[in-house]
Amino acid sequence: MLLESDDIWIGVSRVGDFQRIPKTRDGYDWDKLAETLKAHKTTTFQNSDNIEIAANSTSEHPVNYESLISTMDVAVKAGFGSVGITEPRSLTSQPTL
Repeated sequence: MLLESDDIWIGVSRVGDFQRIPKTRDGYDWDKLAETLKAHKTTTFQNSDNIEIAANSTSEHPVNYESLISTMDVAVKAGFGSVGITEPRSLTSQPTL
């Protein structure tokens, strides 16, 4: 997963498939993230407990620490027991526009 200032990207590294969850006017869409991760956990990732999370935070487009922690919490609640934090360039697969 890649957390950016305006959205969250969820990717399936082995097929290079990415889904964008844009922010709403109220902030990150935690409900949509939870729903999406739960769906992936019951299908694509049913045999995997691992997930990578990175935050792409810059001075122009900051991502606050609380949002990173909330992303981790949502992932754990969706069934991913092994959450790894990494830098964006180190993600197994990265979204491209």
